[in-house]
Amino acid sequence: MATRTYSIGMRRFEITLTNPPTSSPMSWTIECVREVGGSGDNLLMHGVDQVLASAEEMAFARACDCIDKWLQFNRRSL
Repeated sequence: MATRTYSIGMRRFEITLTNPPTSSPMSWTIECVREVGGSGDNLLMHGVDQVLASAEEMAFARACDCIDKWLQFNRRSL
């Protein structure tokens, strides 16, 4: 398990990545994403639960991409 932080503008997100014991040692998924300094609740983002990567760095990059898309969508709907 690994926790990494992604910052964009004034917002920060904590991303928890996991390598489930039942999967191959090269399979990383995203366990949760939450905004630091926000409500602290886990955020529901389209696609983040479907991320499967062969390396921690790849899973983190895909999570950041999901966050970027989520922010763009939510700006338009505000």
